[in-house]
Amino acid sequence: MIHLDKEADTPLADQIVMQLASLIRERHLPSGARLPSIRKLAGTLTVSSATVVAAYDRLIARGLIESRASSGFFVAPRHAGSSGKGAGLAAPRALRRPVHDPPPSGPARRHAACG
Repeated sequence: MIHLDKEADTPLADQIVMQLASLIRERHLPSGARLPSIRKLAGTLTVSSATVVAAYDRLIARGLIESRASSGFFVAPRHAGSSGKGAGLAAPRALRRPVHDPPPSGPARRHAACG
């Protein structure tokens, strides 16, 4: 699945990100597919858990995978109706949230709390 070149100049976490992203874009890992746990992938690739955490965090930030509490990591869903490779990947959760004004701070915050 993933092959790392430990002698390459490219950091190991980046190699994991590039290879998993490619597998997802090319649909070798379909939407909803469960990924190995951090510990299992680290053991398989003989890298530290921190390396896998860094890779998974970057893939989550790109909207390619998602973490489900108490369940693990999964390939993020794609929007229905997409046809091109890599097209239609769901936007990261942060981009799908409505934008709200930040809560007031300083004197305005105290005033809002009283009213």
